[in-house]
Amino acid sequence: MKLPVFATIGLAFKFFWRHRIQFYFLALPPVVISAVLFTLIGPKTFLNYYSPTLKSAGAGEFWSIELGLITLLTTLIIFPLYTVAWHRSYLIPNEKITIGACYRWQHRHWVFLWASLKMLLLLVPVIIGGFFITGITSAAIPPLGIILMPANIAILILCYARFSLWLPASAVDHKMDLPGIWDLTRGNGWRLVGILIFTSIATGVFDKIAGMLITGAANSLSIVGDLTQNLLSNLALFIITYAGMAIGITALSIAYKLLIEQKNRGFSYKK
Repeated sequence: MKLPVFATIGLAFKFFWRHRIQFYFLALPPVVISAVLFTLIGPKTFLNYYSPTLKSAGAGEFWSIELGLITLLTTLIIFPLYTVAWHRSYLIPNEKITIGACYRWQHRHWVFLWASLKMLLLLVPVIIGGFFITGITSAAIPPLGIILMPANIAILILCYARFSLWLPASAVDHKMDLPGIWDLTRGNGWRLVGILIFTSIATGVFDKIAGMLITGAANSLSIVGDLTQNLLSNLALFIITYAGMAIGITALSIAYKLLIEQKNRGFSYKK
């Protein structure tokens, strides 16, 4: 079957809107944690406000680095937990996902991380090979090298789009190897590219509009103090960010479900 690009994107937005209450509950912990951490590593940190002895540049940089590392580690932990939960919320609609269940690390989260790492590792030779061929061609025939550069980028995006269905597969404990994922996406590679690109554009437009509104509203909050103003702004911005992530994750889940059901009518998801 051929994946319906715009119908898939539209269904992803509809699913998100119908399950917006569940989104608020699942996104609340990472949104609050991320907003607090990003507020603390901002230009004016919590320590600068309440510990005047630490206002020197060296102390500020030290704590910003420490908080930055904590923020990075927290993001790496939260990403697979939130992503797997949202994949499963679409692919296994009868499974009740609570906040506790969502943020309890399980074996499938290691599998999800491994799938993400496999995608990156498989893209490395594509990148190196593409630049190597383009470099040699550019040295011999410069005009042809210029033409090959966008072609290499397109091939890289195509490979990423086809590999990306490893993520929803791992979220529902479906073991797939490289030949399996390549066979599953055969004939739909460019349609997956379209789904990823147009979903990103659509969510990006909404993020931009929401960001401008939040920035404008934040200016009126200066009376409550800079730290509170930054925290409230970060909370709103991270809600928008996680909403965009949820829509993108849903689009991948829809594409995966359509293709896997077409390939194997007897497939059932493991709870």
